[in-house]
Amino acid sequence: MIEMQRKHSRLFSNELPKWALVLHIGLISLFFLIALASLLVLVINPFSEEESGLLVLFGILIILFTWLGRFAYKNLRLYTKLRMSVELRKDGYFYSYKNQMTKEEKTCFLPFADMDSLLIGMDYQQTVEAEYRPSRPNAKIVFYQVAKLLISGKSSEGKDEVLFFTLSDAPTVNEWLSVFEANQVRIYCTDQALSAAIPEKEWIEEVPKYPYAGKLSFEIGKKADQLDKVFFSQEQQLEREQQSKKSRKRGFLLLSILGMFQIFMVRYWFIDWPIDDGTFSDDSGMGSAWLFTLLALAVITFLIKQQGFLDLLKAVAALFLSLTIGLLWVLASVRVPDGFAEAVYFYGILVSVIYVPVALFMIIRRSIRQSYGI
Repeated sequence: MIEMQRKHSRLFSNELPKWALVLHIGLISLFFLIALASLLVLVINPFSEEESGLLVLFGILIILFTWLGRFAYKNLRLYTKLRMSVELRKDGYFYSYKNQMTKEEKTCFLPFADMDSLLIGMDYQQTVEAEYRPSRPNAKIVFYQVAKLLISGKSSEGKDEVLFFTLSDAPTVNEWLSVFEANQVRIYCTDQALSAAIPEKEWIEEVPKYPYAGKLSFEIGKKADQLDKVFFSQEQQLEREQQSKKSRKRGFLLLSILGMFQIFMVRYWFIDWPIDDGTFSDDSGMGSAWLFTLLALAVITFLIKQQGFLDLLKAVAALFLSLTIGLLWVLASVRVPDGFAEAVYFYGILVSVIYVPVALFMIIRRSIRQSYGI
């Protein structure tokens, strides 16, 4: 979601101030430099089997800071690649868009006289708030209710248009609504969140709404306790159900493939590792196996677009099921050293301890993005 910068109460643009641009570039450079430095350490100084823990640590650093750098770069591109501005003028609503890379441009002006209606409902704005605790500072993601406007009508070029805009403070919303009222535009309200809105009049017609009578059904700026009021059209609901089915089939296939790898790893790789006090010793290949499995699970979590908490439990269960099958295969085939079964399950526990928090973060983040309809 692109944040628009206020020029004044009726003019907004996504152009970043210079200090924010410099800060973004500095952070992106820092993230990629840390990832590159970690990669160079691995290349220049390959770790032995005894130092597998360091191998895992530097592998995590490379992945983490590469992801952070990529995320920051994509976020900056939203503001440097696209130039957008919105203005509520005396005679109508104006919107302009320009792609700095392709030079594609679009301008649209909706005169008040040719507007069909204005629909206003909730949307959710995400922010990070600091929490100060006696032990240590902390931060949490908080969502606030904002107003989303859907303006439909004929443009100055005679085309049917539906334009969106989000306002986050009550005085500005009241000012805009008074302008629309003064120009005799029909205003409707809805109790639903319009996060998943698409620019089609048919979509607006499906939204349950009522005429605006001077008061909104939600409070702008209030913390959102739940994000489950998002309205989806019948077509969107059907599409989400189909995507969920495809995603779960894909997840089952990927987990099955990973499970087969785990079975063969236990049978033909783990069996040769020395065991020390109920776990594989430091000079074994457990670090490499642990990193491979963790990365594979993370990739699966990323690829399953509709994954939820139940799918997380299924992934952990599939991991331990495959380890158990591999262990039974080993026990039926060869003689195993004492403590081998404990070492295999301890490996699974180590993977789960790291994977579960990471997967939870990815699932919650994706759930939040889906609440926005993106």
